[in-house]
Amino acid sequence: MEHHHPSGIFFLFASTDKCSVTLYLSNNGKEFTVGHFLSGHEDWVQSLSAVLDGKDFLVSSGGQDAFIRLWRISPITKEKAAEESKMVKDLKQGKKPKWHFL
Repeated sequence: MEHHHPSGIFFLFASTDKCSVTLYLSNNGKEFTVGHFLSGHEDWVQSLSAVLDGKDFLVSSGGQDAFIRLWRISPITKEKAAEESKMVKDLKQGKKPKWHFL
């Protein structure tokens, strides 16, 4: 399922027998590279749907595990991704998060 994002990037969502959804990205719509894995299903993903909601993608996946997963894919900078990744690692290690209020 391929979608063209307002940023000019092509998004391709695919499911395989690996119990996840794979997000592929492309600048030209011809050559795609793996961008991210959406993990959470415990068995094969059998159905997949995605719609563009502004700059975000709303993705739904239905698995043989009898669960429907809903995902919101938002484009962010590499710096923001690194910051959020560090926060997740810290939480896994039991560190208290540093909250930022606007």
